[in-house]
Amino acid sequence: MRASEFKRSVLEILWIIKTSLTTFWFWLPVLYAAYFYIQLWMIFIVHPLTIIILPTILSIYVVREEKKRKQARYQFSSTKSREATNTRWKKAQSTYFTHYLKKNMRARRDSIQEDEEQEEHKEPV
Repeated sequence: MRASEFKRSVLEILWIIKTSLTTFWFWLPVLYAAYFYIQLWMIFIVHPLTIIILPTILSIYVVREEKKRKQARYQFSSTKSREATNTRWKKAQSTYFTHYLKKNMRARRDSIQEDEEQEEHKEPV
């Protein structure tokens, strides 16, 4: 008789422990205390510049790794690309742009002349 009562009371205790550990309200003060102590630790132990420097270093590392990943995935060659400071490239761009402008100006001038000629040939009303 005593063994069955003991077993039942142990099961009740375990049920209460399980219920309390699985509720949000049990963990709320525990999590708040952990948050509070982490904040205190950060204020007195961690140097403020560490909070700024570590994310910067991490972001630079991530950018470099992303560049390497893209280079490996798309098989970019390591040849030097054309830079904006390259004068030959600038000259080629300006020559192309000048040619483009001249061509468009010629076409516009021709269309204006055609319009004027058509207006001359029209009969007055």
